[in-house]
Amino acid sequence: MGGVPSHLRGEFNKRFRQIRDWLASSDPADGDRAIATLRLLADPHLFARLLDGTRVPNGRIKPNPFFQGREAMLHAVALAAPEDDVVARAVRATIHSLTLSGAGFVGAELARVPTVTSLTLASGVLDAGVWRALSALPALRALRLVDVELAPGFRFEGNLLRRLDLVRVRGLASLAPLQDLGGLESLRLEGLERVDLAGLADLEGIQRLRLSNLATLEGAAELDAVPCSLLALAIIRCPWLTSFQRIGGHRQLRQVHVGHCPNLASLAGLERTGVDLLCMQHNALEILDALPATLVELHIEGGVRDLRAIAGCPALEMLSLTEAPVTDISPLRGARALRRARIDTCESFSDATPLAACPRLEVVELPRCRGITTIDGVHAVHLVLTGTQFGRGKDFYGRAPLHYWEGPPYFRYTNHDGW
Repeated sequence: MGGVPSHLRGEFNKRFRQIRDWLASSDPADGDRAIATLRLLADPHLFARLLDGTRVPNGRIKPNPFFQGREAMLHAVALAAPEDDVVARAVRATIHSLTLSGAGFVGAELARVPTVTSLTLASGVLDAGVWRALSALPALRALRLVDVELAPGFRFEGNLLRRLDLVRVRGLASLAPLQDLGGLESLRLEGLERVDLAGLADLEGIQRLRLSNLATLEGAAELDAVPCSLLALAIIRCPWLTSFQRIGGHRQLRQVHVGHCPNLASLAGLERTGVDLLCMQHNALEILDALPATLVELHIEGGVRDLRAIAGCPALEMLSLTEAPVTDISPLRGARALRRARIDTCESFSDATPLAACPRLEVVELPRCRGITTIDGVHAVHLVLTGTQFGRGKDFYGRAPLHYWEGPPYFRYTNHDGW
């Protein structure tokens, strides 16, 4: 609570709790009271505490849950307030992520938030005038366009932008308007009606690419145009995807996430890449094939029932299966490097003993695998059998509560929406 005199801290805490409760309320009138009180108090220290969040033991800042949901409201007040408003100035100095919609994104407002690094524009029209205002933001690195229409002839320019998300953007028939973004590293295309991906090959610096809800493609046969610089690829809800044959020569590719692709029949092509992390969610593919020998981490959710291809992955260290109709996990006997295995809600297999043949296992989790009848020889530093006939809320040795795993994170993969 630096900056607050000690004799005022009691009153400061009282005001903070009152405003915090108003911000957490679902009543719009409480939100208005919070805004009015903040502006009346004109206390930048109060804003700093509301915005900074709560410090946790590892030193990182966790966003304040009481403030979330009112952030856009406070930002709008700060942007509309006079330049000499002390409270508004304090808020604007803390804005690093900003969302503007419709006629709200004008140059005069954007110029007042030079600290913004991530900007979302929702609805409205993006033209050369707005782009000049965006280009004047020295810290801007990520731009997300949602339901925005591009003006005729509009082109993206500049070298500062690192990430660009285009969600249901209208007026984009090809990727030619992106060719002048020299520093672009991450691109997300979602919900575009018709798009020609041929221009992807010219975006030589792209490292992360996410294609989502793209029903049809033009000018490029599936993944022909994927640049060789790509490190991470996510393809979600794209019915045109049948295999990965066309990216077989991408040795730099390291991460692939494929989900809800109803016509995916094979992983052929991945075996010729350097992929070490693969995530598959509810695809049509039932039999794993063509897994790369470099694979270190594998996540499967639904769909897959045959794991025999895992035998060709000598480097596999981490495996996660969720709600998969797997009946036999014996291919895991050959996973000599396997250290962490989580098999969750897979009720079709009964024999867990193949895990006993994995000498490096540290973590084994088999929650809600109710069909298991034998676990002979399975040992690990951290063994969870909750929801099975062996567990019932305790670990294998009957201890409760289960001791906390203090090693590295179980899996590197968390959420590819972060791309």
